[in-house]
Amino acid sequence: MFIEHWEIERRAERIDTRPFVQWGSTLYVLPWAASNAWRIMLSYLWDARLPWPEEMLGAKAARALEAIRQKRNLELERECAQAIAHPLLKVRSNVLPRKA
Repeated sequence: MFIEHWEIERRAERIDTRPFVQWGSTLYVLPWAASNAWRIMLSYLWDARLPWPEEMLGAKAARALEAIRQKRNLELERECAQAIAHPLLKVRSNVLPRKA
């Protein structure tokens, strides 16, 4: 079963991204989960995302991450359009969802 990232990000607490567990006044470190958390965090940052609900990030951080993702998406779209450009093909890029 595959779970989309936005479903996972709705949860504020995940051991995969926080290898620390507080039980009462004691903080436990889960060393076997630390390297996994490191890889997961790098993956999220590479994708200009964070593994927490948008409400926890704040509006300013959420907008900044969304702007980075949009910029990357437009760059990829331009690169794809250039890669398939051919006199016999009609290529349209930057098509908005409501115009598609």
